[in-house]
Amino acid sequence: MGARIRIKPEHAEATAARFTAGSFHPIHVEYRPDGNTSFWFDRATAKKPAFIEIVRALPLEWWAIIGVVGGAPFTDQD
Repeated sequence: MGARIRIKPEHAEATAARFTAGSFHPIHVEYRPDGNTSFWFDRATAKKPAFIEIVRALPLEWWAIIGVVGGAPFTDQD
């Protein structure tokens, strides 16, 4: 499983800029009817330590939904 990062609309542009600055590009960007934006990343990207650092550094108030399914990539488990 990859990663889906769902962000509130007012923080979508700043989030995209952080991913771009880290040279991470989503495989899909979903502009949801509720205004939130979901950034979808493949499994290989989601497991990279630099990607995980960017995600962990996103302020909690930017997130529309926070959750981890299956543990990885945000833990040391596979």
